[in-house]
Amino acid sequence: MAVVQRTATRKAKGQPSILQTGLHYNALARAVTGPGLPSPIGRPSMRVTGVTPPSVPKDHFAIVLEGLPDNEAVEIAVKRLLAAVSAPVGLGSHEIVPYPWVGVAVPPSDGPNGADLSNAADLALARTVKTGTLQYGFASPELNARAFERLALGLQLRGAAGRGELRLHYQPKVAIASGRVVGAEALVRWEHPQLGLLLPGCFIPLAEELGLIGDIGLWVLEQACIEAAGWARAGLGELKIAINMARPQFVRGELVRSLRQAMFDSGLSPRQLVVELIESMLMDDVQAGLAAMHELKALGVTLSIDDFGTGYSSLSYLKTFPIDELKIDRSFVMDLPGRDADAAIVGTVIGLGPSLGMSVIAEGVETGAQLDCLRRLGCYQYQGYLFSKPLPAVQFRCLLSRQTGPAVGAAT
Repeated sequence: MAVVQRTATRKAKGQPSILQTGLHYNALARAVTGPGLPSPIGRPSMRVTGVTPPSVPKDHFAIVLEGLPDNEAVEIAVKRLLAAVSAPVGLGSHEIVPYPWVGVAVPPSDGPNGADLSNAADLALARTVKTGTLQYGFASPELNARAFERLALGLQLRGAAGRGELRLHYQPKVAIASGRVVGAEALVRWEHPQLGLLLPGCFIPLAEELGLIGDIGLWVLEQACIEAAGWARAGLGELKIAINMARPQFVRGELVRSLRQAMFDSGLSPRQLVVELIESMLMDDVQAGLAAMHELKALGVTLSIDDFGTGYSSLSYLKTFPIDELKIDRSFVMDLPGRDADAAIVGTVIGLGPSLGMSVIAEGVETGAQLDCLRRLGCYQYQGYLFSKPLPAVQFRCLLSRQTGPAVGAAT
């Protein structure tokens, strides 16, 4: 049995994109239920506000979604639809698993009106089912090629860590008063065999979609601990190394165990490790987040809120959370010193930190004028391209080895 769904996705500007979705059930479901098989689209989890066009046949479904601004947002919506509709459905003592395909038509290239877009989406759906490579396909050859490229990149990403293709680069954290490197943020890169060095923006969103972000985060943690412990043993100082925690690591309760094991295996002191968390991660479930942070603090590591000021945490939560460091987001730094509002916000955060027992670091510092402004406001640390871009581990170690005497950015 197959059920076809037509979903019109209205863009912020222009005409709606059309998604044609074919749903096929396994043979067991057809044998057990015959023609009376229920559709998972009608489940409460799939309710979507919208308007049903009157011309849709009785065995079709039509949904109109609003507010998707571009092709990338359409693709994300398609993947969310696939994930929701693919969930197993209980039917008596049996469990059935729908397998959907989606054909996508995007205006204006695939048609000037709803009828043409619907026809284009039908053709895209038929082609997608026939090829069987992806669960969705675009009517546009260009967009379809992009989807295949992402599929290929995702397959390659699955084995990247095992093949030794992931790298860590370290962006120095600098004490404003002395101009000396006092720490670093570990940032992952992918040394792709054909595409070269890829920045996180090229593959981290894909890793999140494919459920690989937890494994990559664990690799980053283990590698950063190994390298930082090696620098300390070489007499280069017990620098604080910051790692960004992925949401799955935090919400699944795996983080404490992973940290403890990584520090034990590498010999890294807990006081050298900074765990950076984003505000939204903490606010999803405040009580669970608070409990997790207390567990982390019991290990002896430093806790930092990354991109502070861009989320929705209130000062009352900030007082409650056992945080050691606030990182001022680059969006507040980029217009310093010219924009008074940003200077006022940055100055307030810098003054707030010490009163709550927290250090404050500014990120994204790119000009001497920004650094001078931060110095006048009393900021303790900064990181950014003014001092150094993120460096491969070997180059960062050389930087530490050369660090003697006055350093770049020191107060005079």
